[in-house]
Amino acid sequence: MSLLIKDPRQFSEIYPDSNMLINQSLHDIKNNDSDALICALLEEMLKQQQDQTLSVGFSLAPNLAIANYIWDSLQKTINNPVSQKTYLFALPVVFVVGSKSQVELNNSVNISAIKAVFDKHQVFSNDYVLCEKLFSLDALAKIKPSKLYQLAHQDYSNSELCLANVSLPILAKGEEVYLRYILGATLFNGDLPITNLHFNKCGMELMQIITDSVKRDDATTFPITFHPCQLSEATVIGEQYRQEIAITFKLSNEIKKQRLAGKIPFVKLYTKDTSIHIELFIKESQQLLTNLEWRLHLVDSFEKVCQILEMLFEDMQLEVTYENQ
Repeated sequence: MSLLIKDPRQFSEIYPDSNMLINQSLHDIKNNDSDALICALLEEMLKQQQDQTLSVGFSLAPNLAIANYIWDSLQKTINNPVSQKTYLFALPVVFVVGSKSQVELNNSVNISAIKAVFDKHQVFSNDYVLCEKLFSLDALAKIKPSKLYQLAHQDYSNSELCLANVSLPILAKGEEVYLRYILGATLFNGDLPITNLHFNKCGMELMQIITDSVKRDDATTFPITFHPCQLSEATVIGEQYRQEIAITFKLSNEIKKQRLAGKIPFVKLYTKDTSIHIELFIKESQQLLTNLEWRLHLVDSFEKVCQILEMLFEDMQLEVTYENQ
């Protein structure tokens, strides 16, 4: 099965002629040049805290290739292994929460216990720190690229990282999926300071510590942890995880319910604005059960998202139809 939908994201060929980022990107891609000049330009913009100019260049990119080129060059500049002193990372945690009434989950985790597990499995090769408070997607999005560059290129410290943009706690009611992050920093000396194979060994212990940190008697909480990623790209990576789990969770629950009742569910897909919409229907009555949405970030791989959804529908043995059919 191959999903018969098109990427809904739209780009305009009209952009600010004076935007140096877009102009340099167009030149590099057209001439197949290296990214040395755009990285040098980005570094100067980050040093001068020209975050607004950077944001305009990225958001008004005339096509997906330009947007990806600017994004990749920005990641390379912020996390330049030649000049980087501190490796900033985020550990995405997706919470599946169920409660009959509105509850507020604890907004901090037991860092001492988490560090004990990481140290036991030798996850980090250098000294590191973790922030006790959990961060939301919105809180991370407020950290400016120039601030990330500054933190990554100064001597290793966690003080500013942990005090900035602490988010509000999760307010949960019913069954819902939430995204939070554990932030940290570690000394960088040229080699990747985190060993993912060792992190994999922490799975069950880490989940139990986080559960114990946020749990309440009047709510069920199931945290799902993912590999630490660079802080500069954590908003994109974490939101992909959240959306995949949220769609899987909500579809599977409703499908199980309908099949136990002897009904045949199916999905109808369509794209609009920057989203893939997934509508779940009952075949017998054409009743709409739920409408889910996967919002695409500007640099999300549309092909990858389609592959995830395709595998999900196959695993659930769902018939797929389309709005225009």
